[in-house]
Amino acid sequence: MKKVHAWFLVFLLACSGCGYRLKQALPLSDGLKQSYLQLDSDSALYRPLTMALGHQGVQLHDEVTEALSRIVVHENHLNKLVQSIGVNNRVQEYRLDYHLVFSVYEAGELLIDRQVLNISRDYSFDIEQITGAQAEEQILREQMHQDMADMIIRRISSLASNEQG
Repeated sequence: MKKVHAWFLVFLLACSGCGYRLKQALPLSDGLKQSYLQLDSDSALYRPLTMALGHQGVQLHDEVTEALSRIVVHENHLNKLVQSIGVNNRVQEYRLDYHLVFSVYEAGELLIDRQVLNISRDYSFDIEQITGAQAEEQILREQMHQDMADMIIRRISSLASNEQG
């Protein structure tokens, strides 16, 4: 049993020595901790973004009048484009392009002006494995929505701290 404890201690020391840290909340102003999200709740981004904001300690309000700040998503488009066509005139690759524009208002004042975020992902397509390709596309879409939510949080954190500092 002592051997297990020793290995665990060695593991902890190795992790702390290499700089590994658990993901922590990014610094956000007190005003941003009480926000209203102006985004259609039917949007595929809505759930990942509300969860990401919640992990940062942001309480989202149902009414804009109850919140101290407002996060506005102006544009939110995920488009599928043909990336390459094979010799048999069939699609071999697709590209998913995600474009988003958002702003942040705090106490009725513009805190962060229109920020443009873009993500692109390519994936192969084989008509013989169409079910797998559709599942891959759905997984990529979900990952892109999660990545976009994380990008929004990082951008808000960095720009809001620059405004205050």
